[in-house]
Amino acid sequence: MNDDTIIAVATPPGRGAIGIVRLSGTDARAIAGGMFAPRAGAPLAERPACMAVLGRVTDGDDVIDHAIAVAYRAPRSYTGEDVVEISCHGGPAVLERVIGTAMRLGARPAAPGEFTRRAFLNGKIDLTQAEAVADLIAAPTDRVRSAALRQLEGAFGTALEPVRAACVALLAELEAGIDFPEDAGETFDGGAMAARIEPVAARIASLADGAAPGRMLRDGFTVVIAGRPNTGKSSLLNRLAREERALVTPIAGTTRDAVEADVNVDGFPVRLIDTAGVRAAKGAIERKGIERTHAAMNACDLVLWVADRSRRPARGEVEDACTRIGGRNAIWVWNKMDAPPRWPAKTAAEVPAALQPVAVSALTGDGMHALHQRLAAGVRAAAGAAEESGVLVRARHRALLDRAARALRRARETSRTRALPELVAADVREALNAVGEITGVVTSDDVLDRIFAEFCIGK
Repeated sequence: MNDDTIIAVATPPGRGAIGIVRLSGTDARAIAGGMFAPRAGAPLAERPACMAVLGRVTDGDDVIDHAIAVAYRAPRSYTGEDVVEISCHGGPAVLERVIGTAMRLGARPAAPGEFTRRAFLNGKIDLTQAEAVADLIAAPTDRVRSAALRQLEGAFGTALEPVRAACVALLAELEAGIDFPEDAGETFDGGAMAARIEPVAARIASLADGAAPGRMLRDGFTVVIAGRPNTGKSSLLNRLAREERALVTPIAGTTRDAVEADVNVDGFPVRLIDTAGVRAAKGAIERKGIERTHAAMNACDLVLWVADRSRRPARGEVEDACTRIGGRNAIWVWNKMDAPPRWPAKTAAEVPAALQPVAVSALTGDGMHALHQRLAAGVRAAAGAAEESGVLVRARHRALLDRAARALRRARETSRTRALPELVAADVREALNAVGEITGVVTSDDVLDRIFAEFCIGK
């Protein structure tokens, strides 16, 4: 681990009432002592830990600012090292001068996420908690904040620990039989081992299955607004986003490229995607837009299918819409309720009740409250598992959970064939390593570099 003392501004860039400069490392107190003079009493390095000390930040005989400094002593600090935080006025010139002075005294600029990386390397937090720090900072809604905080408090690591411990126990038993066969008996009891692997495999499979809702809670839910041309899809996007994001004209086929807007739906982050109207394309450009619509529908979490009830339906329109929707989660939106309806009641009744039809006017806003409620209910249903587990799953978590689940399935099936215990042990070891990579017990510098590159400087 690098023994350098690092420094960074821990508050957002720009002007503010207060700016916090953070130092961490073996020389943190000495460097801070060389540039901070208490107004009265003993030097900062001789003060009790965690005491707020009023004084001046100086560069030689030049006073930079009046400030408050707090020193934390290893290992009782965020990073597990000696840490000093200096709270001064939040002007860029002040902060740049403080940073420059500290660097002349021996500090170096911190890399993105380096404070949290040191906390991980010093055993203050596991890797899922380190990732939760970034998620908490970036949380777009209160629900995501709450889930990120639970993960920071160890919810994910706690859920994984029984699986890790069970894999360790299985591996110890298998390796004991390999190394000391005279104590384990003459033959490998594959059936008994398979029975012991079964509940562990089931638990890791359950965690893997629950990863999708956790991914949606962290990354946001994708809702595609689709339908035939000129049904008011772009107007609906603008109404839901409460701003003019999409171009609206009476000309069918105006939308060619997808238009996106991020919104908060009952505390859940939702990305709305307005897509090209689907019909028999009248040119290569429109055909490409429709292809993108189908691709977006295939990848989304929910479809809002918009139908214009103020015009007569095309022949087979409901059947065609249901075919395009397929088995996806969807809500049928009757738009333009401000105009007289022209859909025959018999044709309108063909819309399946499962699509939860709701009537709105994107122009006037009528019916939007009901649509918001339907949309929120759909999002809550999809996010239920994530809220219960308190886990914000990243792509790497899901990949490693899947890898562990596959390895345990192989171990179980290999045991049932009464193959060599060495083969079973290899699969159990792979599952154990995959779980260890999630929490950081087993990891590489490349993985850490990718994770902490997402962080802001100063955290």
